[in-house]
Amino acid sequence: MKRRAKNINSYFQRRPHRFHWILVLALICFTSAGTPNEYIETATVQTKSWKIEQVPVEVLGKPTTKHGLMAWSIKKYSDEYNVPIRILQGVARVETGYLGSNHVGYNPHRVSRCGAVGPMQIMPRYAAPHAGRKVTSRELKYDIELNVKVSASMLRVLYDRYGSWLRALGAYSTGRPRANKYAYKVMKWHKS
Repeated sequence: MKRRAKNINSYFQRRPHRFHWILVLALICFTSAGTPNEYIETATVQTKSWKIEQVPVEVLGKPTTKHGLMAWSIKKYSDEYNVPIRILQGVARVETGYLGSNHVGYNPHRVSRCGAVGPMQIMPRYAAPHAGRKVTSRELKYDIELNVKVSASMLRVLYDRYGSWLRALGAYSTGRPRANKYAYKVMKWHKS
């Protein structure tokens, strides 16, 4: 039976020093400098052996916090679907109160009375054509990136159909292509 350390300092003084982490960080710095933009080589330590693998830059840049992932997804799908970033941010703000990349207390997993889910409040029955597959309401509720992707795709299709962001936002909210209070709220956020 192992004895417990009397205090935390004596515990750390008895542990052997591990210098291999410094080598790992140095290897990451040196290998990432000369690699192509789409991949970065990283080194991981596996029980006394080295393993070098290539990881896409998108994976390394993807944040883990909810508010960070929301900002990252909005930026990514704004560029991909050619929807103004402020419109996507405005939809998220009006729908779920998203205040930006520094909104630490943000809760994207909301469900409305009519069944719309997630940060952009998507109705699950309309999401399949925009997601490219059948999706469940649970997926839309908890997968922030998928929810933002579906929303950006919907807004792009509605804009292409009606030719106006006000009408597209009205159709996004109510299904009718009219400039309503919702559309003006989002556009107010867009212009600020």
